Amino acid sequence: MTTDYQYMKESDRNPYTETQDQPDETAQLNIIDSNNDVDDKLSVESFASTAKVESTSFRATATFIKSYIGSGILVLPYNFALLGLGPSLILLAMAAVMNYIGMASILRISDTLDIGKLDYPKLNKFILGRAARVFCEFNFLFMQLGVSIAGLVFSMRFLTQISCDLGWEFLCDQEWHVYVIILLIILGTSAITDIHHLAIPMMIGCFLQALFLFSYGGEMISQLATNGVAGGFVNQLFKFDANSFISVLGVIIYDFEGVGCLLEVRNSVGRRTFWKVFRVSFGIVVAIATLCGVLGSLALGSDANEILFLSMPRTTYFLVLEFAYVLGILLGTQTIFFPILRLIENWKIFRKILQDPATGRKSNARRLIVRFGVNIMCFVIAVFIPSYNLFISFLGSINFTFICFVIPALLFLKHFPSAKRSLYGILNTNNLILGSIFGAVGGVYNFIQLIKS
Repeated sequence: MTTDYQYMKESDRNPYTETQDQPDETAQLNIIDSNNDVDDKLSVESFASTAKVESTSFRATATFIKSYIGSGILVLPYNFALLGLGPSLILLAMAAVMNYIGMASILRISDTLDIGKLDYPKLNKFILGRAARVFCEFNFLFMQLGVSIAGLVFSMRFLTQISCDLGWEFLCDQEWHVYVIILLIILGTSAITDIHHLAIPMMIGCFLQALFLFSYGGEMISQLATNGVAGGFVNQLFKFDANSFISVLGVIIYDFEGVGCLLEVRNSVGRRTFWKVFRVSFGIVVAIATLCGVLGSLALGSDANEILFLSMPRTTYFLVLEFAYVLGILLGTQTIFFPILRLIENWKIFRKILQDPATGRKSNARRLIVRFGVNIMCFVIAVFIPSYNLFISFLGSINFTFICFVIPALLFLKHFPSAKRSLYGILNTNNLILGSIFGAVGGVYNFIQLIKS
């Protein structure tokens, strides 16, 4: 893409790309290592894990789409019907554009840096400084853990109910049996330590979720053909419930978060190839979210349940598909965990613990202990979350706005100071202002609602 570098002036360029004798990747990583406290005796090169395999575009696309499509999309019909179809579509369009600008800005910055592998906190340290890296890493960890916990909350709440409807006595009203099954799945997939190989369970998860979403779309179209628009199309289009505005906005922002796995998936494919992966994946996600929200709202109206499963026919066909969807969410948990696990493994305390004295590389057995610990911690927290919808609305408002809008805008405006009056500069300024407002107001409001629940 010729536009990727159009904002670069001589003063904006990365000093490490201007010399003919470029330093190797290890030296570059040591310069901008996001973990500034790394022991000098443990170089990045000596602390490598396993040889990385470059993913195909198809695998990368499946992984990136799966990082978006989870349990959050299932609450869109309820929230669209709650707020009103017209206002919901406006918010969805705003969230989509703002997220695209944020992620595209990160990619533009990354493409100007002659560094093989980057993560989000490391990029913040290189552009904005160490304090920004610490702030970003804290929010990044909170975001990815929150998304994973939300998926576990959803799975726990509905796996028991689905099992009862299907007559599976082993899981019906047997919470501890359900907990054991979920733990076995997430701990088993946590043994996969390379995102290239994680694409396999991701593709399985995508397939299982796609089966349900296609069937859901067919069922909603069938209901529309039989019963017409619930409550009337004009009423739905122009309805506006001001009391629901902030919570619905948080849910929609939550559904469009993709920056968490952006650089990790980019690292697994060629940097130029990823632009196509990114655009195709994002277009598919926007289409799925829009259709899911619109069809459910039109067909179900005020009868839409908070979780879409409860609005579907209680036939064996749909119950099996719902069970498969939950399984797909659980299989996708490690993709969400992957970026933060890599960060945690590179913290100074864990680098020393994880190093295999014989090889100087990460010990796979010790890595599993850390990964099991993170998975179990999130599982325990998920058991005590009171409300799924309020929880994801809180995450979307207080955390996702900063990670998806505010921080990418600050990175772009700092790295490309001459681009402030360009289209991307103006859009990033808009992201900075609106993201700060949404985060402050929405975070406080949804936190109060979550405590009340």
